[in-house]
Amino acid sequence: MAELYVKDEKASTPRPICQLEGFERIHLKKGETKTVTFTITPRQLSMINKKKERVVEPGWFTFFVGGKQPDGSSDIQSGRINFTGKMITLEK
Repeated sequence: MAELYVKDEKASTPRPICQLEGFERIHLKKGETKTVTFTITPRQLSMINKKKERVVEPGWFTFFVGGKQPDGSSDIQSGRINFTGKMITLEK
């Protein structure tokens, strides 16, 4: 199983430490590799703010990809993006 977790590093309202935002069940033979692609949508980076609006706030997001929840183990790959645009309010 390949799993994708997203962490909003500094949100204005409380968020989960990491959120599962994608997964794909794959089967590998010993020594085999496979490329798995995840597409992240604005909704997956969004949150409900204090005004009860669904928004994407500017800031850093960390992504973790691996076969289990991120816990600092070596089989988890991670990367960061900085969303530098203005806050986006998403339509319902």
